[in-house]
Order: sequence, then structure tokens, then C-alpha cells
Amino acid sequence: MATTAGDLGLWMYSSREHSLEWLGGAPAVADLFPDPTAPLSRVMPSVHPDDRGALQQLVSSVSARSPWTRLRYLTEHDGWHELAAQTLRIQLGYGGPERIFGVVRDDTKYEKRKKRARAALAADEDGTVTDGADTEAIGSPTVAPSTTYPTTYSDWQNGLLAGNGKQGVIVFGNPRNDTVVFEGVTRIVTDGTKTLSNGQVTVSNASYVLLLSLTQRYNGTYNGGVPAEQEWNKNLLQQKLAGLSTNYQTLLNRHVAKHSAIFNRVSFDLGATPADRAKSTEQLLAEQKSSSTPVPALYERMFYAGRYHLLGSSNETAAPDLLGNWTGDSNVGWDGYYHLDANLNLQISSGNIGSMPEAMAGYFWLNQQWQKDFETNAKKLFGTRGMLTGGNTPNAEGLISNINYDYPYQYVTGGESWLLYPFWEYYETTGDRTRAKRVRRSSEPLHH
Repeated sequence: MATTAGDLGLWMYSSREHSLEWLGGAPAVADLFPDPTAPLSRVMPSVHPDDRGALQQLVSSVSARSPWTRLRYLTEHDGWHELAAQTLRIQLGYGGPERIFGVVRDDTKYEKRKKRARAALAADEDGTVTDGADTEAIGSPTVAPSTTYPTTYSDWQNGLLAGNGKQGVIVFGNPRNDTVVFEGVTRIVTDGTKTLSNGQVTVSNASYVLLLSLTQRYNGTYNGGVPAEQEWNKNLLQQKLAGLSTNYQTLLNRHVAKHSAIFNRVSFDLGATPADRAKSTEQLLAEQKSSSTPVPALYERMFYAGRYHLLGSSNETAAPDLLGNWTGDSNVGWDGYYHLDANLNLQISSGNIGSMPEAMAGYFWLNQQWQKDFETNAKKLFGTRGMLTGGNTPNAEGLISNINYDYPYQYVTGGESWLLYPFWEYYETTGDRTRAKRVRRSSEPLHH
């Protein structure tokens, strides 16, 4: 379901038989490969000659996770497609055989848009920052990356770095780690006049202003091991923004179609009146403050707000961190880490029973990334097998790197069972055994 939601295809490679088995995923991707099982020798002729070596290297990779690899693939009906593929080497069961699983996505349309965006950006060299009506045509975003990759915190403190006189970049970073930086890019769509001066953008004489923003976290690597500084100046976020529609209703309809289908799977009715449900949250809170009995409409509102926040803070590779997306601050408390105790467990507690597997996909993915580090924790600290969780972690690293008596996370030997419970719950609510198998393998006790 996660692969379908992410427009990905899923496949497995058998090194013994030298064959590929397609396991499903997004229908549009699956349609590119009509044969569910095919020897590699039959697939290889459809790959561009210049990319066949990359495919061979992809399926023979010995790393746990390969970088994303681009392949040009010739289909029977509509010519060449630009594909991106990644492999993961996974052990089936405790001590079981290794299998190479892969995901593939079709980037053909994206690559075409990117080429058009590059052409548009190349044509926009007059240095002006004044636009008339900015409609569906691809244009250059007003705020763009800097021409120099920031390497020190003093650079990041500038906030908006000057670019070529027309463009700049909003940069946030962690002052305690000079390898971490966030890039934020905003495209301003308006029928008014835009001016950039001293790091500030001003819009005047406008009847509408639409802001389209993207962010990217650089932490020394990007997309599987490429140093961030090599990606910084490629205008990746600008190209994505330039390819977006600038029609607000089009953007809204696309968002509503995806989110409402997920959001509306579950309803919660405490019998509130239509009039109370139409009240603002502030009104309901004021009524509850002066009432000795629960206000039904307020509790219904809290239920739906929780679903909204969980959905809005999740994706296929991330669960909500400690504070979700709602702080409005780049210097958040506790660094916004994942806290692997009641915090994370409660944050995703409604994902399974609330029928939101799309929101749970990132939680499951993160736990898979932490597994090896948790096993290392158990082996190094206690000399045992099994898994020992860390107390908190900023991303996909699960090593316990800070041991002290104030927060003795190294003694939280029950932490992993807590993290694994949602896997079992997923089975209980869906009947899908794939998550339950992971619980069976990972629930070995720690022996002291």
C-alpha cells in the first residue's frame, strides 16, 4: 500500500536464478513490466546500453541499501522511460536467507518538466525581479539557492544569503553540527511587482500572492551518499517548484483528493449538534471552560485535529518527530528528535486503528533503519543478541551515543517491545502478516 501511495513499484531479485520478480505497487509502474517474473537476460536488452552496467551493479550490490540509480528503459508501447531504482538487501527471518528487494519509480514526466524548467531558467537572465501575471507558465522562483554552499554556522546566521542579485536562499542549520543544514526555497506567484532588497522580498500592487515552498535537509549526504555540497548548487528545489502548477484551485484539488480519501475513512460522532460543530475552536474551548460536563463538539474536533496533524506530519520515510510540523520555529525544543519512549508511541498510536497506513509507512520504515544500530547497542553494551533502543535520535540512526545517569537510556531494555507493538497492531487491524513477521524476529529478549 505504501508503494502504491508513493507511485513506486516493488521487485525482488534472485541472484541464484538471475531473475526479477515483480511484487506489485503502483499500477502505472507495474504496467511497464508485463511479465511478473523474467530472467535478467530478458530485461537487460530493454535497458539503454549506457545504463546496463549500472543495472548489473545495482542487483549485485553488497551494501544494505544502494543509492538511487537512473536507468533508461524501453517499453513496448510508449518508448523510452526514465526510471530510478534502489535496492535493499534484507535477511528473511532470524538467520534466514538474504534477498535483494528493490523499488522503482517512473521519473519520465518529472525529467521532462525538469528539462523545461532548466530551459526557462536559462532564458531568464535579464536580472529583473518584476513580474506581471504569473500563470501556468514555468517561471523562475524569486528565492533560490545561494551560489556558495554554506560551510560554517556564521554563514547560516545570515538567514537569507545573497545570490546573484536577483535570488537568495533561506538557510537554517544546527549550530552544534556544521554538517547539517536546511535549504528552503519559496516561489512567489503574483500579478503584482516583486522586488528583492537587503534580503527581503516585497510585493506591491497585487490582487493575489501565492507562495510555493519546499525544503531540503542536507546532513553531509544526499540521496544515498552523494555529498550535500555537490547537490547544493544544482537548483533541485527550484526545478521542482518551477514545474508546479501556479493555479491555486488546481493545487488545492490535488491535495484534497489525496488527503480527504485518507482522512474520511473514519468518523467520530458524539451526537454534537450541527450548530455546535459549526462553532470555532475558540468558542468551544470557552464553553468547555465554563461547563461541568463535556462539550461533544469539542471532543469531536480534537479527534479530527489529531488525524489531521498525524497525516500532515507523516510521509513514507518519516513519522512525526517529537514536535511534528507545527512549531513555527527553526530552533525547536529537544532539537525535534525522535524520543523512543511514550512520545513517539503516542504520536502514532492512532495510525493503525484509525485506518491510516499511509501515515504509518514512515514509522515502519524508520524502525527498519534503526534495527542494525539497536542490535549493535545490545551487543556492545550488554553482550547480548536482540535489540536495545536508543533514548532519542535525530533521524535514521539508532546508536546510543550519549550515556549518562540523568537519562540512562542504556537500561531501557523494554524499549524495543514498545516500538514493535504497532507492528503487531498492524496485523491485528489489517490481517497482513508482513509486519507481524518482523515482530517475531525482533522480539528476542535481552539476556543479562
